[in-house]
Amino acid sequence: MANGYGQLISGEKEYIKQYFEYDGSGRMTTVYEARANAADGAICLKTTYEYDGATTRIAKMAEEEAEWDADWDI
Repeated sequence: MANGYGQLISGEKEYIKQYFEYDGSGRMTTVYEARANAADGAICLKTTYEYDGATTRIAKMAEEEAEWDADWDI
């Protein structure tokens, strides 16, 4: 997996932080989302994407709970 990056976005009433991971072709494979004040190990939303072969067409998307990693903080 290629290196990821983080960002801080504003929701309607709260800030959300996100961390993205990409495959070697530059396609997004995983997104982690947590409240801006989430600490290491806090529950977050993990969305994973699978692609149709070498295309950019998303074949499957799944969401599950995961743990935020403080190393992702910006």
